[in-house]
Amino acid sequence: MAEKKAIAKGPTKIQVVGPKDSYSLAGVYRFPRDGRKNDIDIVKGQILTVGEDADLTEIEAQRLLNNQTWEVKEVSE
Repeated sequence: MAEKKAIAKGPTKIQVVGPKDSYSLAGVYRFPRDGRKNDIDIVKGQILTVGEDADLTEIEAQRLLNNQTWEVKEVSE
């Protein structure tokens, strides 16, 4: 079973590394939001803020960190 990554409490940032498949030509990942907002397009190298009034909620960030097709990591400021 895949290991789940957890994000720390409080304001954090996550960085999109890119597709996990090194042969993928995908330049954009359309991430479905949690019903309340429109989907967002995520690109390699993008840094997203996680929080209540930020780019992503903590739940959305957790889903993105556990994504099977794109690599995403938590970063410090």
